[in-house]
Amino acid sequence: MVRVKDLHMISKHVQMTYMSALKVILIILLTIIIISPTKGNAASITGSTTISVLIDSTQSVGEYTFPWPFSDYKLIVKIRIITNPVFSIKYSSDKDLISTGENVTLLLNTSPTNMELKSWILLWLLKGHEEIHTLNIEFQKFSIEFPGSYKTPSISIPALPLHEFGIPLTIGLSLRVEISTEVPLVIRAERLNPSTYSGVITKDLLSLRYSFMKINGIGARLILDRVGLKFEGKLYVGLTIIELPSKYEFPPLSLFTLSAESMVSRELVKLKTPLNVFISTTKKCTILGDTLIFTGKISPPVAGIKIDLMARKIDDYWFTVASVFTDSNGSFTVNWSPTEAGEYEIRAYHAGEEYSTEVWSNIIKVRTVEATPPIDMSWIVVMCIVVMIVVVALVAWRLRTRTGQ
Repeated sequence: MVRVKDLHMISKHVQMTYMSALKVILIILLTIIIISPTKGNAASITGSTTISVLIDSTQSVGEYTFPWPFSDYKLIVKIRIITNPVFSIKYSSDKDLISTGENVTLLLNTSPTNMELKSWILLWLLKGHEEIHTLNIEFQKFSIEFPGSYKTPSISIPALPLHEFGIPLTIGLSLRVEISTEVPLVIRAERLNPSTYSGVITKDLLSLRYSFMKINGIGARLILDRVGLKFEGKLYVGLTIIELPSKYEFPPLSLFTLSAESMVSRELVKLKTPLNVFISTTKKCTILGDTLIFTGKISPPVAGIKIDLMARKIDDYWFTVASVFTDSNGSFTVNWSPTEAGEYEIRAYHAGEEYSTEVWSNIIKVRTVEATPPIDMSWIVVMCIVVMIVVVALVAWRLRTRTGQ
């Protein structure tokens, strides 16, 4: 028959077994959490940067040949544009941590902005190779939206007198310009692939999205390297012979381009890489005064990462034993000789740097005991001699006793 006392002991034993198993499970879970590398999280990086691009450029548009019977005449045209817009580019990344094999996506966007624009049309009227007239026609200062497009109103050019076939003639010109603008830019990626990305923000594409992959090493940067402003347009020229009932509009010349670029080199996004660090030792118990050797490794393996070996007595404060730097394989070794006997907890710590996050390693428990004092053998020798003397004396006495009988 099972007694109540036996049932109580069985219940207590089961409870102790359950608690021990629970402790083991908790230790395993904590170890996994501590030593497992953290992948790039979902936190994003957002911001904006203000850009200013100065453009003061003159572009040769081309030349027009007058229709018959004035085919000896040519009109050479250049256009000049001056503007200095200031605009904002917003940016965001889909993460702030990145590990090898992961992608980071950069999003750039801007809103249409008005900019003040000055422009001139430079005209040279030639007959053969002889320059007859030169005109510098300034458009009224106007505001256009960029990225976007704009059409200027038609401008009438003051009459140009000619003398052809012995007849005085007067030429009238009308000009209008169609302009479209866009913002080309270049992103430089450090420690990512590809290393550069070139894109263009236009009226119909105000946002740019591009992904970069982490190949190896730790950390990465995305830098707005260059930003430009580009004008493309067509020039329409109308021709009138005032004394004749004839009007003629030349077909637009091929697209002219005016552009300028600003070197920005502005950091947009800096990404850190989460590290994993693990340490071990070959001895868990040592005599006070002996040296404990701890070896460890970080992943991904990177040279030059500072590692602090931390120690503490159970339930006491952590203190730094030594600081070392990892080698090219991400490995490190630390020697430590405890100055006090007791049980210690040991772990490695990296404080985090420009491209790495803070990380703690697994915990190792070691014990240091005081050396046993050497045994003084002299008194043992003396005792042995005394015992031998006593034994010899007893043997001699015994023999004498037998002889006397």
